[in-house]
Amino acid sequence: MAIIAGSSAAPSVLFVARWGGTTKDIARALFVDSKQHVFVTGSTYSADFPATTRREHPNGHWCTFATSHTASSGAVVYSTVACGKGETWGTAAAPGSDGELWVSGSSDGAGLPVTIDAVQRQFGGYGSPSGAGDAFVFRWSADGQSLRYGTYLGGTGDESADTLLSDQQGGVWIGGTTTSRDFPVTSNALQHTSGGGADGFLTHMDSRGRLLFSTYIGGSGNDQITALARLDSDRIILVGNTSSVEKGLGGPGHGNDDGFVAVFDSRESAMTWFRRLGGGGDDHLKSVAVLRGGGIAAAGDSHSANCPNAHPGRDGWTIVLSSSGTLLADHCFGGGKIGEVRGLVAATDGSVWMTGVTSNVYEQAFVVRFQPVRGIAEYATVLGTEISRGNAIAIGSEGVVYATGEATEPWGPPRVPIGGFFEPTRGAFREGQKPGSTDAFVVALR
Repeated sequence: MAIIAGSSAAPSVLFVARWGGTTKDIARALFVDSKQHVFVTGSTYSADFPATTRREHPNGHWCTFATSHTASSGAVVYSTVACGKGETWGTAAAPGSDGELWVSGSSDGAGLPVTIDAVQRQFGGYGSPSGAGDAFVFRWSADGQSLRYGTYLGGTGDESADTLLSDQQGGVWIGGTTTSRDFPVTSNALQHTSGGGADGFLTHMDSRGRLLFSTYIGGSGNDQITALARLDSDRIILVGNTSSVEKGLGGPGHGNDDGFVAVFDSRESAMTWFRRLGGGGDDHLKSVAVLRGGGIAAAGDSHSANCPNAHPGRDGWTIVLSSSGTLLADHCFGGGKIGEVRGLVAATDGSVWMTGVTSNVYEQAFVVRFQPVRGIAEYATVLGTEISRGNAIAIGSEGVVYATGEATEPWGPPRVPIGGFFEPTRGAFREGQKPGSTDAFVVALR
């Protein structure tokens, strides 16, 4: 992909890691910790997924995985899997205490490795035959050898825990969606009952997995929390999507689905403000970051013709708000080439880095450096010539950008990224191994 607008020095590739088994493996989330390890979680269908720990992986089922890489070369530190009797999807990751790893997602069957101190030891069920089942929350040890905590989280409907945010004491905030009318809520909940349809949920667990707070957030339509970020010690930013018409959820929208940004005061267990955003079509927000100076940037996709700079079909979409909810910028971008932003991270210079998928017939992962207030893309590239999807992005302490996602086996001879095949670089995980049908990847740019 050529530069969309503006100009800036192109980064170089630090490393490329690509790993998986013979079938399908998908990376969904990542973060970089203070010790410069890159943690990735996702899902694997491969019974021969390359794990450094001995755990059973049954044929014919999706399992969640957690893989740790060195931030300098992409070498594996550990790689482990966890499975149940159904399909298990890892969708979010966050740091715990002393190098531990929180992972969440969904599972549609019994048999997950829950621990004796779990909030919910039994599978709660699913709302439809093709439903997500229950959310789950795991905490892995720092070396990946043991599961310190594992629990289901859900009612008799469907749940998915789509985003995690570490608290400041080793615990974690969990956001997602539920269709259950009996989702576990606490006495201090903001909303004790379902609003109807699918609702967002926000749950807080301490470092031992005990439930401190849990609430519905939703109205009569469908609502989902897709991303969380910390504004300050007490205030948490919630990003997601809604089709509800209630006043507390922004009132009637411009399209059927709109994005929203909200700020929740964790000390008061109260919503500080809620801002609904979108145009005449369906619009979705899927990622969020706090900018230098305290502004809030969120990104996703827009189908609205009245989105600024919109092109026919689907565009990448970014918005910027002040910490009090004032809209500062609203941009569609990509010239019809970028279809969806799935990951967003703020840099120290005021720019943001984004990843997602192009709007080609054959989707490709992209990375963009973007000035969110001015709406200028300083650098943009696709990651490889394969079918691929960028699902998450992070920045390390030295300014290295890490993008993760999934890449499908190429039809042509391998070439070196950027612009070619996702071939692992020297010393990176699974260097020299034949790719599977779909593999997880991490590309590091500096």
